[in-house]
Amino acid sequence: MKTPLTKLSTFLVAILFLSCSKEQKDMKINIEAIAIDSAYKQLRINTFDLVSYQPTLLDSVLLDSAGNGKISIDIKQPTFAYYDFNTISGLLILEPGYKLQMKLANNNIAFYGEGAEANNFLNRIKQIQMKYESLGGLYYWEMPDEIFEARLDSLEKETKIFTDYYFDSVKVSPKLEEVLKQSVNYHTISLRQAKLTNNYELDSITFEQKKEQIHSRIKFDHKMVELGLLDYGAVMNSYLELEVYKNLPQNINVIEADSIQPLLTSQAIKQLKLKPKELELIMARNVEYWMSLIGTKPSVKIIYNDFKKIFPQSMYQTVLEKHFNKWQKIEAGNIAPDFAGITPTGDTVKLSQLKGKKVYIDVWATWCGPCRQEFPYSIKLKEKLKNTEDIVFLYVSVDESKTAWEKFLQTDEAPKGLHIWQPKPTILEYYLIAGIPRYILIDENGIIKMVDAPRPSSGKVLFEIINNSKEYGL
Repeated sequence: MKTPLTKLSTFLVAILFLSCSKEQKDMKINIEAIAIDSAYKQLRINTFDLVSYQPTLLDSVLLDSAGNGKISIDIKQPTFAYYDFNTISGLLILEPGYKLQMKLANNNIAFYGEGAEANNFLNRIKQIQMKYESLGGLYYWEMPDEIFEARLDSLEKETKIFTDYYFDSVKVSPKLEEVLKQSVNYHTISLRQAKLTNNYELDSITFEQKKEQIHSRIKFDHKMVELGLLDYGAVMNSYLELEVYKNLPQNINVIEADSIQPLLTSQAIKQLKLKPKELELIMARNVEYWMSLIGTKPSVKIIYNDFKKIFPQSMYQTVLEKHFNKWQKIEAGNIAPDFAGITPTGDTVKLSQLKGKKVYIDVWATWCGPCRQEFPYSIKLKEKLKNTEDIVFLYVSVDESKTAWEKFLQTDEAPKGLHIWQPKPTILEYYLIAGIPRYILIDENGIIKMVDAPRPSSGKVLFEIINNSKEYGL
């Protein structure tokens, strides 16, 4: 069972162009950026889709030589958005009619104008959170349990003191104040979930107790879905993992898992006591998860069609359909998208050059522990297939650092074979790979046989797939 990475995102509804009547002008958000130093070159403002976690650019502007730039955004309703100034980024809340001024200097930002009160609050909260997010190079989820709990307790105390003080001295509407307070709450919940997800040493009873303590703090709120808060998306994603994925049976083989596990998760989700908006989000996220993991296999099509039947007007349909259509292009039976890479000796090798042989593609990186744990099994499998001349093991590194890749290949840990490294675009984009390791099997005619092939550690299963494809419908 591959564990989904907690990822953060928001949803953007399609925006119609508005003309210049007074009523329509009020729908605009005007933002003026003023950068005191030259470190800030461009302002980008995005929202993120809660299902696929892909950004949608609301607008961007290149700052002029004086460090000034202006943005005007049309929106229909309040939304959380995310600004990026190259060296500094953070959370915004935007409402139709806001006229914000952002002043930047020395990695500090201050807001002025209409909407400044809410956004100065979010900016100060971010500064407090950053004080506690790491210790000695360790992030929250890497810290020992006692240290983690102590720092989270301190974080919660400091944010509460600041929040109480701030809203005693700065007035915003009661609804907005509640939204801002909840945004802080979901951030700490998401951190506790991430820590629990990565804590493999807990016994089952302690795990369940901690999970219940954390999830009792979730106030399921469709408003956060509508606003597109990233931390709320992270909380719901971790909720899905902890309540559903963690309980999947592990004693089934790879072939059975692809046909059974998506259906099991869909059934389990329907048993959760969720409000319609949260159920819609989690069901959509489940479809996206399995699609990103195993493509558009029959079991995924079943849960996708089930989702569309239950939520025919879902706001997530557009992104799911877009992803589904992309996956169909790399289903088994289609021509494998070609890609190229550089060998350690500097030669360029294309997948299409290997036509005439079966290609078992291993997508990995030097920083990926599970990838490297598979290498001894890959070496054994290659040895078992040494008399089979029509199979090529192609190792595709997605390391950002070419140097790190080259150094690792000089160690005894690296398997011998055809290794390539890729500058962008990489195989991750061509084959919609969300996590590694990933294994792909291409036949001798350059046709995709398995876009999510078994790992080398599956042993006999993979050996038989490669040597007896008919048995597995290949």
